[in-house]
Amino acid sequence: RRRAVGIFIVLGVVVGAELGMALAALDGSDIGRPALHGAVVGLLAGLLVGVTEEYFVPELGRRVGFAALNSFRFVVYAIGMGVSVLLGNVTPRVLIEGLSPPAALEVYLDQGHPGRDMIVGVVAAFVMTFLLQLRRLHNQEELWHLFTGRYHSPKVERRVFLFVDLADSTGAAEALGPTRYSAYLRDVFRDMAEPILSTRGLVYQHAGDAAIVSWRFERGVRDGACVRCFMGIAEALDRNGPRYDVSYGRRPTVRGAIHGGEVVATWVGEAKRELAFHGDTLNTVARLQGLASKLDRSLLVSDVLRRRLDLPGFQTERLGTVDLRVRRASAEVYAVSPVDRNRVAW
Repeated sequence: RRRAVGIFIVLGVVVGAELGMALAALDGSDIGRPALHGAVVGLLAGLLVGVTEEYFVPELGRRVGFAALNSFRFVVYAIGMGVSVLLGNVTPRVLIEGLSPPAALEVYLDQGHPGRDMIVGVVAAFVMTFLLQLRRLHNQEELWHLFTGRYHSPKVERRVFLFVDLADSTGAAEALGPTRYSAYLRDVFRDMAEPILSTRGLVYQHAGDAAIVSWRFERGVRDGACVRCFMGIAEALDRNGPRYDVSYGRRPTVRGAIHGGEVVATWVGEAKRELAFHGDTLNTVARLQGLASKLDRSLLVSDVLRRRLDLPGFQTERLGTVDLRVRRASAEVYAVSPVDRNRVAW
């Protein structure tokens, strides 16, 4: 969330400065001061939009409908952008030119274009919101690869995959019924989002009650990102357990499996384009996930990952060699769990 707010602030400063210069060019005036004013407006606007979208909208979206949520956005952005435009044009005059705040405001109202600036500011805020929603519709990494053309031809690369699904999903579906169960899954996936984003994971697929998260291999093993992602998901669901008790009468728990190796990545589909990964690595992580359910373990990792991970605070337990029914006939498997106090066993 903090990183996303920072991105919004940087984007706001850049866009604000460029809009200030563009509007000044239309007026035939010097672009220096408008660029500065626009940058300050953009900084405040980026802070406003970032904090609103990352800290208020997700929780509010659980409680109100789509129309009410967008009405909230409109009111907050209209008022906030009005304040940002005033502060962005008044503050530099106070700090740089030494004017008093009332005098700086009077100069802006007399010599500036407050109405036009506010309209442009509100439109810019909603464009920024659209970009955020686009990022959530298509992962930031996917968008970057789509525009750079990285996977328009199949490419072999090493990746880490985390397969995480709900324990006792069948019982939950029977107890809740189709509509409430769908809402239950919606809330679970929402709670999964922050640990995934904080570890820079790419949500490859939502499949029923499961999510498949992927990282470039080095990124996935760095500081145990893949393990921390799963543990963060489990902690988030546990932390929000009382809310699930009230809404659904049951608390979700998850099981996971992690494996890494070579896959072939490419864009597929024309009617709906999506990034696809093919190879035995995905088959292996799926088999590990089934084994986690069979053995009643929260998280399993393959030996490939266990040898690359170094994460104080967690311990592994060797479960032996198992048949995963993929091209490699068998593999070493380990269970991962939080360590008791300061004891680390790898």
